[in-house]
Amino acid sequence: MGLFSKLKDKFSKKEDVKEEKIQEKYDKGLEKTRESFVSSLSLLGKKFTKVNEEYYEELERILIKADIGVNTVDKFMDLLRKRVKSENIIDTKYLNEVIVDELFIIYVEGESLSDKINMASSGPTVLLFVGVNGVGKTTLMKEIFKNNNECIEINDNIGDVININYLNFEILEVKEEEKGEQSTGIIIQIPSSKIFNYPIKNYSKAFKYIWKEMEINVPIDSDIEKDKKTLYKIINSNETLKKIPNKMKNQLNNVVGEYRIYYNNLDPIIYTSVVDNHVKLTIRFLCHPKKVRNIESDLWNKILLANKEGKIKLFVD
Repeated sequence: MGLFSKLKDKFSKKEDVKEEKIQEKYDKGLEKTRESFVSSLSLLGKKFTKVNEEYYEELERILIKADIGVNTVDKFMDLLRKRVKSENIIDTKYLNEVIVDELFIIYVEGESLSDKINMASSGPTVLLFVGVNGVGKTTLMKEIFKNNNECIEINDNIGDVININYLNFEILEVKEEEKGEQSTGIIIQIPSSKIFNYPIKNYSKAFKYIWKEMEINVPIDSDIEKDKKTLYKIINSNETLKKIPNKMKNQLNNVVGEYRIYYNNLDPIIYTSVVDNHVKLTIRFLCHPKKVRNIESDLWNKILLANKEGKIKLFVD
């Protein structure tokens, strides 16, 4: 090896070592900045319980200190203020997720980004979810994916979850699900951040059936025991209702360890109460949410027929 080759090799190695040290220093700096940003954001939420101008000023200072860039910070603050106003967010504990959402949207703006989840045609589907500690990765996935293909109610919207994306999920609207109303055909797109701001009512998470009640009014001088026997006979004539208690028992056995749900009786039952000048017989039974209307219609048809045949006398005010 010639003299110049040795010198070149020597300096080349020095440059490599120098670059490695610079890269190491740079990585440590980024790690420090990241930890400082997350910590500052957490402390900010504890310092301010309500969203006000002081909160915005402190947040802006934290973002600039984190080397996000003045122009980006200005754009971000405008977007955040608009979103806080449109969603009427008051409590700062909900804002961390919103802050992460808006920053993410700004950084991917103009990029080629798909919001679809490509599920494997066979075998398991592996998803990589990336984010700094404390931003809610686990919570988000737990809340969203557990509701897939289930009927939920969130922020006065009721429907079946039909699609899940990174930033939002879609439900097929159902009006008054517990009353047996059918789909309206309207697809509602809901931002994923809503699951942190509103409670979710799930109609089918633990098991498929809900408790339904029907009120039957009879005169106060009626033979109540005879009327109840007639109603029990009508209930037992419905093939769907007859099969549900056993199905429900099997489902309860599967979820009782997780949810601590116990029912002493799963069979239909009739409660008696006196209201003004008549007696109210309340039928309580288990039913699939999507079959409530059909079952109610069947029961009412049979009750009206029994009234016509004199087997039961309905109260008319």
